[in-house]
Amino acid sequence: RAALAAGFARWCEVCDWARRAREEEEKAAADARAEGVKLERAGRLLARMLNRHLNTAFNTWRDNAAAAIALRRSLQKLAMRWQRMQLSAPFERWVEVVEEAVRVRGLLRKAVHRMGRA
Repeated sequence: RAALAAGFARWCEVCDWARRAREEEEKAAADARAEGVKLERAGRLLARMLNRHLNTAFNTWRDNAAAAIALRRSLQKLAMRWQRMQLSAPFERWVEVVEEAVRVRGLLRKAVHRMGRA
């Protein structure tokens, strides 16, 4: 009888050990799943943060590029205006010369007219 009781006690110990091992494995699996969920959430959060930063960086680049294009156009307009001013300078000088010649011609006409009356 003692041998049967000892065998039964040993069998109970093995069963308890197997049950604890199975519970530990299940707990480890549950912990791993929970950790996986945490990592997945963290990954999604990180992806959102990166996307937000990438989006902000892209919008900043786009705005800077648009400003650079607008500045380039303004400078081109200014350069064209300066070129037109340089091209129009000889014409403006010719107009001044003609106006001066007309003014001098009027003065001479008045002087000749006064001399003719005298």
